[in-house]
Amino acid sequence: DLTELRKTATEILGVVKDIKGCSESGIEQEGPQTQLTIKMDRVQAALHGVNFVDIQRMTEMAIGGKTVSSLVQNGQSFDISIRYPLARRAQIREIGTLLVKTAAGGAVPLSQVARIESIEGPSKITRLDGSRFVSVWMNISGRDQGSFVAEAMKRVYGQVKLPQGTEVIWGGQFENLT
Repeated sequence: DLTELRKTATEILGVVKDIKGCSESGIEQEGPQTQLTIKMDRVQAALHGVNFVDIQRMTEMAIGGKTVSSLVQNGQSFDISIRYPLARRAQIREIGTLLVKTAAGGAVPLSQVARIESIEGPSKITRLDGSRFVSVWMNISGRDQGSFVAEAMKRVYGQVKLPQGTEVIWGGQFENLT
């Protein structure tokens, strides 16, 4: 659970940043970012004869851009990409008006066959040995690493209740020391 991991990382950061010798600290991964989600309404899509792949291809091209050809000039190759103008892809209402091909050869607005939402989601999901993790980093100044990490471990394990299945791994330059 990334929300729980970030909450725990924030608690750990609150503990370690006040330890003597901690000159800088932070959480490596950025917080949540706004994301656009487009979820096909399978019933409405079927009623209109719209295929999932058609929705995917249209939104990929319209919003993200799609390479359709290339241009070779003076020995260099340049991709030619197309996508809709910013005004057509910047607002959910406008995205809903994008037309999707139907099996009968017509077109239907995307909003009639899909739910379009703006949600908060992770900007990055980092993994270590197949498990998700969030990094708390710190720089140490005016103090030896060994005593700093020993104090940090004592405080973190004493003050932060780790959610079940969560572990703290102490790494970085400290690993070289040990």
